[in-house]
Amino acid sequence: MLGGRPLSSVVERYRAGEEPAWEAVFGAPGHYVPLPSYPWQTRRYWPGEGHDDGPGEVDDLAAWVLREHARTGFHDDSPLTDIGIDSLAKLRIVVELVKRCRQEIDPEEFGRVRTVGELRQWTRALEAAAR
Repeated sequence: MLGGRPLSSVVERYRAGEEPAWEAVFGAPGHYVPLPSYPWQTRRYWPGEGHDDGPGEVDDLAAWVLREHARTGFHDDSPLTDIGIDSLAKLRIVVELVKRCRQEIDPEEFGRVRTVGELRQWTRALEAAAR
């Protein structure tokens, strides 16, 4: 109950496309509440960068892994840990690759991949096995 009216009625009007008078609902002037950030977020959502090419698409897995999980500014000699791909990120990548490629992936084998260049080689082999 808010101001004698159930909040559900405000929600229903909002869902119907009406713009409620938020000041009347919550009072003025409102408050800024900073939300915590997640500093280890690995997904990027910049315009022009693909997000999910869909399950089963295996074209250039290395580029997909790097786009989804790595910070920018890397080359083939870059250690994966230096670009933000740690052991936990590797486990998430393995799970995603299993779904994407629909084949078993040995997490220990992927765990031995240390550099961007090794990642590119490893994913090429995975792509070849998926064909």
